[in-house]
Amino acid sequence: MRWHRSGTVLTDCGLGVQATHSFADAWTDPDVLFVGGGAKPTLDLMGDSAAIAFLADRGSRARWVCSVCTGALLLGAAGLLRGYRAAVHWGARDALNQFGAESSSERVCIDRNRLTGGGITCRRRLRNHSGGALGRRRAWGESSSSSWSTHRSRRTARAALTCADAQTLAAARARCSRR
Repeated sequence: MRWHRSGTVLTDCGLGVQATHSFADAWTDPDVLFVGGGAKPTLDLMGDSAAIAFLADRGSRARWVCSVCTGALLLGAAGLLRGYRAAVHWGARDALNQFGAESSSERVCIDRNRLTGGGITCRRRLRNHSGGALGRRRAWGESSSSSWSTHRSRRTARAALTCADAQTLAAARARCSRR
């Protein structure tokens, strides 16, 4: 995991995740850029210009750009899905379109070198697709990097994404259009 600096990063539910590298010392030309999702973590990162710039930079050179759930919104905000079909959590499809992506209702969507999964419940299906697409059966772990709990209601997820639409997505769209 990469973050502004190495060390423990707290998730929205207080779980500590160890960032092994900082943005500064992360690989410059990754084979795979993977972005997890989750309503609150995604919305928080939409306003983090350093994180979006990091994704845009590394994603522009990655062989594969991948996401699961609302992680596609972060790829969109970084300008990495413009002109691509992409899967995203069903409650965020309209938001994804605002970044120039064509949202897909597929659980797993592969468009050229973009591989996206529609929701956290599709992580195994995404892993199985990515194994073939990336040429490695163990390209992805069993666990998700998302801290958004799957037991939360769809209504809550939709409300969180809708609330941010006017504020967070507008700011992220403005940054995306400058790229």
